[in-house]
Amino acid sequence: IIGLQPVYRFWSPRLGTNFYTANIAERDYVIANYPRDVWSYEGFAFNAVSSYTPGARAVYRFWNPKIGRHFYTADITERDSFIANNDWNYEGFAYWAL
Repeated sequence: IIGLQPVYRFWSPRLGTNFYTANIAERDYVIANYPRDVWSYEGFAFNAVSSYTPGARAVYRFWNPKIGRHFYTADITERDSFIANNDWNYEGFAYWAL
């Protein structure tokens, strides 16, 4: 597939959860500004498509500061439900997935 984009993974020993980003600037910011016990960089996780491709679905990202977890969904109804839930901060589009 032409136009693949790497998605990078972090692990948080403190929170017991993963965090994913396809944004290189965000990856570099987290590496430079968070101690390893908060977000430890694990490197490449998988490829996403870099732009809309027929059949691709947008994946959206949320953060819940109360439980220290990210949540990802490609389902529009689920996205809208989480946006309406005040416990989850909507962080927007994360990447395209096939």
